[in-house]
Amino acid sequence: MSDPIELTTRPEDFDTAARLMVTSPPWQTMDYTLEDCRAGFSGPGKEVYVIRSEGEIIAFAIVQTIGTFRLYIQTLFVRDEYRSLGLGSLLLQHIENTAPSRAVNLFICVSTFNERAQKLYEEFGFGKVGELTDFVKEGFTEVLMRKRLGFLI
Repeated sequence: MSDPIELTTRPEDFDTAARLMVTSPPWQTMDYTLEDCRAGFSGPGKEVYVIRSEGEIIAFAIVQTIGTFRLYIQTLFVRDEYRSLGLGSLLLQHIENTAPSRAVNLFICVSTFNERAQKLYEEFGFGKVGELTDFVKEGFTEVLMRKRLGFLI
């Protein structure tokens, strides 16, 4: 079986993914607009991984590869009708598999109200580092999580 995860740089994929995000409860809860969602795909050091079914994006991840948190999963998204099929774990594993040559830690933030995502990340080996108030959007708190992949020495 071939790897279903594809690295994409296509603007039309970014537009499709942004349209999926804006209709999803976490982003709706924080009143994100389509433009807010689209902005998450721009900037240096971004990698966007997608999973497709019959040509349609059903899951994706945006990974920030530069900065203080060298491997920071900015967004992990699975369409509602494809949840609980292991696609989120598949994306997380793919990102982790690319990490050893690039970083010793993998980071992700998750909104405190998104308990289902927190559970997935904990099951995948992430631990809570702390909480960031008003980090992503004013009035919301994010849980910063880290998975240690190795050591510097």
